[in-house]
Amino acid sequence: MQDDEMDSSSLKELGIALLDVSKELKDIPVFRVLTQNALAEELSKISSDHLVSRVSVNVLAGRKPISKEPVGRLLDVLIECLRQGRAPQYDPEVYGVFEHPNLTSREDAITQISVADIEMVLRRIQGSFPARYVAALQRYWENADALDNTATYPHLSRKAALALLQNIVFMRELVVLVDQQGLSLKEGTAISRLIQPGLTSTCYGVLKPMMASMLINLRCLSCQPMVWYTNNLSQKVKARWFSILRIAVLKDLLQRPNCDG
Repeated sequence: MQDDEMDSSSLKELGIALLDVSKELKDIPVFRVLTQNALAEELSKISSDHLVSRVSVNVLAGRKPISKEPVGRLLDVLIECLRQGRAPQYDPEVYGVFEHPNLTSREDAITQISVADIEMVLRRIQGSFPARYVAALQRYWENADALDNTATYPHLSRKAALALLQNIVFMRELVVLVDQQGLSLKEGTAISRLIQPGLTSTCYGVLKPMMASMLINLRCLSCQPMVWYTNNLSQKVKARWFSILRIAVLKDLLQRPNCDG
């Protein structure tokens, strides 16, 4: 009964740690948000009076386009252009810029922004989008949640906070493995000493190629029957299988002479 209570407690602590990581990952800005930010930056160079959400490209009433170009809200237009891999070519006699997708009368068009301006904005973003997207994500991970008191570690950069949370998950998983007798208490204690944050042990350099080698060997073993077998395992059996693999890697790690902490 006492052992069951220990298992339950360690599993509960592991679950809390996993939820913290999940919360951190859920805060990552989604693709549409980063795309809209890039669009807003470029649109502000033309008109600072119009929000991206209030700009649409529509076919003018009574006009029939010869070539079909993306229409609708500006963000949706940009995403469609990224999907097609090209910038649109709008005929000013056929297309107009409006504040709502349902407006089509030339009298309702936004006079400060022409379809030529929209073409230029879209070309600029498409030409630099990969670099913009990567840079935006880097800024997100390097910045601290200084104004967010709900963050788990508001004084750290988001990248550092996630690394710390991942370390906590690993340490609590280690406790679970010891409680379930996958590792001995001595082995668990030795491993926890080797992987404490901030240590300069060579174990990290050893563990990475070990895991890579193990995965390569697994791929070699994964002939079609093996793939079918693993794909049809229950989640519980899969979890146990990977737990056994982790135990094997951790025990091998302890036996390596260059893992001296």
